[in-house]
Amino acid sequence: MELILSFISLFCLLAFILGLIKPQWVKMPNRKRSSAIYGLAFVFVGLFSASLFPTVQKDVAKKAESAEEKPPTFEYADLKLVEYRRKPQAERHEIVNNYVKFKEIPASDSDGFYACMSQHSITKSEDLPLSEVLGWCNNDYRKDPKSLAVFTNLDVFQSNFSGWNGAYRPLEKLIKKSMNDDSSYKHVETMSQLLLGKDPHAVVKTKFKGTNAYGAVVTQTVAARIDIKTGDVEKIIEE
Repeated sequence: MELILSFISLFCLLAFILGLIKPQWVKMPNRKRSSAIYGLAFVFVGLFSASLFPTVQKDVAKKAESAEEKPPTFEYADLKLVEYRRKPQAERHEIVNNYVKFKEIPASDSDGFYACMSQHSITKSEDLPLSEVLGWCNNDYRKDPKSLAVFTNLDVFQSNFSGWNGAYRPLEKLIKKSMNDDSSYKHVETMSQLLLGKDPHAVVKTKFKGTNAYGAVVTQTVAARIDIKTGDVEKIIEE
Protein backbone atom coordinates (compact mmCIF):
# COMPACT_ATOMS: atom_id res chain seq x y z
CA MET A 1 0.00 0.00 0.00
CA GLU A 2 2.80 2.41 0.91
CA LEU A 3 4.49 1.72 -2.45
CA ILE A 4 1.27 2.38 -4.39
CA LEU A 5 0.67 5.69 -2.60
CA SER A 6 4.28 6.71 -3.26
CA PHE A 7 3.86 5.95 -6.94
CA ILE A 8 0.59 7.97 -7.13
CA SER A 9 2.24 10.87 -5.29
CA LEU A 10 5.17 10.85 -7.74
CA PHE A 11 2.80 10.70 -10.69
CA CYS A 12 0.85 13.72 -9.39
CA LEU A 13 4.05 15.69 -8.89
CA LEU A 14 5.28 14.95 -12.43
CA ALA A 15 1.83 15.78 -13.86
CA PHE A 16 1.82 19.07 -11.91
CA ILE A 17 5.23 20.02 -13.34
CA LEU A 18 4.35 18.98 -16.90
CA GLY A 19 1.01 20.80 -16.64
CA LEU A 20 2.86 24.02 -15.89
CA ILE A 21 4.92 23.56 -19.04
CA LYS A 22 2.16 22.34 -21.38
CA PRO A 23 -1.30 21.43 -20.00
CA GLN A 24 -2.17 19.35 -23.07
CA TRP A 25 0.54 16.81 -22.10
CA VAL A 26 -1.51 15.87 -19.04
CA LYS A 27 -4.91 16.12 -20.75
CA MET A 28 -5.82 19.52 -19.22
CA PRO A 29 -7.27 22.58 -21.03
CA ASN A 30 -5.12 25.15 -19.19
CA ARG A 31 -2.37 25.62 -16.59
CA LYS A 32 -4.73 26.81 -13.85
CA ARG A 33 -6.89 23.71 -13.98
CA SER A 34 -3.87 21.41 -14.29
CA SER A 35 -2.14 23.00 -11.27
CA ALA A 36 -5.27 22.87 -9.16
CA ILE A 37 -6.08 19.20 -9.83
CA TYR A 38 -2.59 17.68 -9.75
CA GLY A 39 -1.30 19.99 -7.04
CA LEU A 40 -4.18 19.18 -4.69
CA ALA A 41 -3.92 15.48 -5.58
CA PHE A 42 -0.21 15.48 -4.70
CA VAL A 43 -0.84 17.21 -1.33
CA PHE A 44 -3.79 14.93 -0.48
CA VAL A 45 -1.89 11.71 -1.26
CA GLY A 46 1.12 12.93 0.71
CA LEU A 47 -0.96 13.72 3.80
CA PHE A 48 -2.88 10.47 3.53
CA SER A 49 0.33 8.46 3.23
CA ALA A 50 1.88 10.26 6.24
CA SER A 51 -1.15 9.47 8.39
CA LEU A 52 -1.01 5.78 7.51
CA PHE A 53 2.74 5.21 7.76
CA PRO A 54 4.86 6.83 10.55
CA THR A 55 8.06 8.44 9.41
CA VAL A 56 11.38 6.71 9.65
CA GLN A 57 12.54 9.42 12.03
CA LYS A 58 9.85 8.47 14.54
CA ASP A 59 10.85 4.82 14.35
CA VAL A 60 14.49 5.72 14.90
CA ALA A 61 13.56 7.92 17.83
CA LYS A 62 11.55 5.12 19.41
CA LYS A 63 14.45 2.69 18.97
CA ALA A 64 16.81 5.22 20.53
CA GLU A 65 14.47 5.64 23.50
CA SER A 66 14.31 1.87 23.96
CA ALA A 67 18.10 1.67 23.89
CA GLU A 68 18.36 4.39 26.52
CA GLU A 69 15.91 2.58 28.77
CA LYS A 70 18.08 -0.57 28.67
CA PRO A 71 19.58 -1.09 32.13
CA PRO A 72 23.39 -0.70 32.35
CA THR A 73 25.47 -3.82 32.90
CA PHE A 74 28.83 -4.62 34.52
CA GLU A 75 30.83 -6.19 31.69
CA TYR A 76 33.25 -8.08 33.99
CA ALA A 77 30.51 -9.71 36.11
CA ASP A 78 31.43 -13.27 35.11
CA LEU A 79 35.21 -12.85 35.33
CA LYS A 80 36.72 -15.30 37.83
CA LEU A 81 38.98 -14.17 40.68
CA VAL A 82 41.87 -16.18 39.29
CA GLU A 83 41.52 -14.36 35.95
CA TYR A 84 41.29 -11.02 37.74
CA ARG A 85 44.52 -11.70 39.68
CA ARG A 86 46.41 -12.47 36.48
CA LYS A 87 45.57 -9.14 34.87
CA PRO A 88 48.02 -6.21 35.03
CA GLN A 89 47.57 -3.75 37.90
CA ALA A 90 46.33 -0.98 35.60
CA GLU A 91 43.64 -3.25 34.15
CA ARG A 92 42.52 -4.35 37.63
CA HIS A 93 42.08 -0.70 38.57
CA GLU A 94 40.08 -0.15 35.38
CA ILE A 95 37.77 -3.09 36.23
CA VAL A 96 37.08 -1.77 39.73
CA ASN A 97 36.54 1.77 38.43
CA ASN A 98 34.07 0.34 35.92
CA TYR A 99 32.12 -1.33 38.75
CA VAL A 100 32.14 1.85 40.87
CA LYS A 101 30.76 3.82 37.93
CA PHE A 102 28.18 1.08 37.24
CA LYS A 103 26.93 1.31 40.84
CA GLU A 104 26.93 5.15 40.68
CA ILE A 105 29.39 5.38 43.57
CA PRO A 106 31.66 8.46 43.87
CA ALA A 107 34.96 7.88 42.07
CA SER A 108 36.80 9.06 45.18
CA ASP A 109 35.73 5.82 46.92
CA SER A 110 37.19 3.51 44.26
CA ASP A 111 40.41 2.96 46.24
CA GLY A 112 38.41 1.34 49.04
CA PHE A 113 36.76 -1.02 46.56
CA TYR A 114 40.14 -1.81 45.01
CA ALA A 115 41.61 -2.68 48.43
CA CYS A 116 38.56 -4.82 49.20
CA MET A 117 39.00 -6.69 45.90
CA SER A 118 42.76 -6.98 46.42
CA GLN A 119 42.32 -8.70 49.76
CA HIS A 120 39.43 -10.94 48.67
CA SER A 121 41.25 -11.97 45.49
CA ILE A 122 44.00 -13.51 47.66
CA THR A 123 41.92 -14.94 50.50
CA LYS A 124 38.80 -16.23 48.69
CA SER A 125 38.19 -19.07 46.23
CA GLU A 126 39.69 -18.34 42.83
CA ASP A 127 36.57 -19.66 41.08
CA LEU A 128 34.26 -16.96 42.46
CA PRO A 129 32.87 -14.46 39.89
CA LEU A 130 33.68 -10.77 40.29
CA SER A 131 30.01 -9.86 40.53
CA GLU A 132 29.71 -11.84 43.76
CA VAL A 133 32.95 -10.65 45.35
CA LEU A 134 32.43 -7.00 44.45
CA GLY A 135 28.88 -7.44 45.70
CA TRP A 136 30.31 -8.17 49.18
CA CYS A 137 32.36 -4.98 48.99
CA ASN A 138 29.30 -3.03 47.86
CA ASN A 139 27.16 -4.41 50.70
CA ASP A 140 29.75 -3.31 53.25
CA TYR A 141 29.97 0.10 51.59
CA ARG A 142 26.19 0.61 51.61
CA LYS A 143 26.10 -0.11 55.34
CA ASP A 144 29.01 2.21 56.06
CA PRO A 145 31.28 3.78 53.38
CA LYS A 146 34.12 3.92 55.92
CA SER A 147 33.97 0.16 56.47
CA LEU A 148 36.18 -0.50 53.42
CA ALA A 149 39.07 1.15 55.27
CA VAL A 150 39.73 -2.17 57.05
CA PHE A 151 40.82 -3.76 53.77
CA THR A 152 44.42 -3.61 52.56
CA ASN A 153 45.72 -3.18 49.04
CA LEU A 154 48.11 -6.14 48.70
CA ASP A 155 49.66 -5.12 45.37
CA VAL A 156 53.01 -4.09 46.86
CA PHE A 157 53.23 -7.19 49.05
CA GLN A 158 52.36 -9.51 46.15
CA SER A 159 54.75 -7.79 43.75
CA ASN A 160 57.70 -8.63 46.03
CA PHE A 161 57.38 -12.33 45.25
CA SER A 162 59.61 -13.51 42.43
CA GLY A 163 57.68 -14.79 39.43
CA TRP A 164 60.62 -17.10 38.70
CA ASN A 165 61.07 -19.09 41.93
CA GLY A 166 58.55 -17.58 44.37
CA ALA A 167 61.18 -16.06 46.67
CA TYR A 168 60.23 -12.96 48.69
CA ARG A 169 62.85 -10.46 47.47
CA PRO A 170 63.14 -8.17 50.55
CA LEU A 171 63.66 -11.19 52.84
CA GLU A 172 66.03 -12.81 50.37
CA LYS A 173 68.09 -9.62 50.34
CA LEU A 174 68.41 -9.68 54.16
CA ILE A 175 69.33 -13.37 54.15
CA LYS A 176 72.14 -12.84 51.63
CA LYS A 177 73.39 -9.85 53.61
CA SER A 178 73.78 -12.01 56.74
CA MET A 179 75.42 -14.98 54.99
CA ASN A 180 79.09 -15.92 55.21
CA ASP A 181 79.18 -16.34 51.42
CA ASP A 182 76.17 -14.84 49.67
CA SER A 183 77.29 -16.23 46.31
CA SER A 184 76.53 -19.72 47.64
CA TYR A 185 72.88 -18.82 48.33
CA LYS A 186 70.36 -21.15 46.72
CA HIS A 187 66.64 -20.65 47.22
CA VAL A 188 64.69 -23.81 48.04
CA GLU A 189 61.15 -22.63 48.78
CA THR A 190 59.15 -19.74 50.21
CA MET A 191 55.82 -19.96 52.02
CA SER A 192 53.64 -17.12 53.25
CA GLN A 193 50.65 -16.64 55.51
CA LEU A 194 48.35 -13.64 55.71
CA LEU A 195 47.18 -12.74 59.20
CA LEU A 196 44.31 -10.28 58.95
CA GLY A 197 42.34 -8.57 61.68
CA LYS A 198 43.26 -5.84 64.17
CA ASP A 199 46.96 -6.29 63.43
CA PRO A 200 47.17 -7.21 59.73
CA HIS A 201 50.53 -8.56 58.62
CA ALA A 202 52.09 -11.55 56.89
CA VAL A 203 54.60 -14.17 57.90
CA VAL A 204 56.98 -15.24 55.16
CA LYS A 205 59.26 -18.28 55.55
CA THR A 206 62.16 -18.95 53.21
CA LYS A 207 64.17 -22.17 53.09
CA PHE A 208 67.55 -21.88 51.45
CA LYS A 209 70.98 -23.52 51.11
CA GLY A 210 74.40 -21.94 51.52
CA THR A 211 77.91 -22.54 52.82
CA ASN A 212 78.78 -21.76 56.42
CA ALA A 213 82.04 -20.47 57.87
CA TYR A 214 83.54 -23.95 57.55
CA GLY A 215 82.65 -24.31 53.89
CA ALA A 216 79.92 -26.88 54.49
CA VAL A 217 76.61 -26.60 52.64
CA VAL A 218 73.77 -26.23 55.12
CA THR A 219 69.98 -25.80 54.80
CA GLN A 220 68.29 -23.12 56.86
CA THR A 221 64.85 -21.55 57.25
CA VAL A 222 64.25 -17.92 58.09
CA ALA A 223 60.82 -16.47 58.93
CA ALA A 224 59.95 -12.80 59.00
CA ARG A 225 57.04 -10.57 59.85
CA ILE A 226 56.04 -8.47 56.84
CA ASP A 227 54.14 -5.16 56.69
CA ILE A 228 51.55 -6.02 54.02
CA LYS A 229 50.91 -2.35 53.17
CA THR A 230 54.53 -1.49 52.37
CA GLY A 231 55.90 -4.98 51.74
CA ASP A 232 58.82 -4.27 54.10
CA VAL A 233 60.35 -6.81 56.47
CA GLU A 234 59.49 -5.60 59.97
CA LYS A 235 61.55 -8.16 61.87
CA ILE A 236 63.00 -11.67 61.76
CA ILE A 237 60.92 -13.91 63.99
CA GLU A 238 62.51 -17.31 63.42
CA GLU A 239 65.96 -18.33 62.29
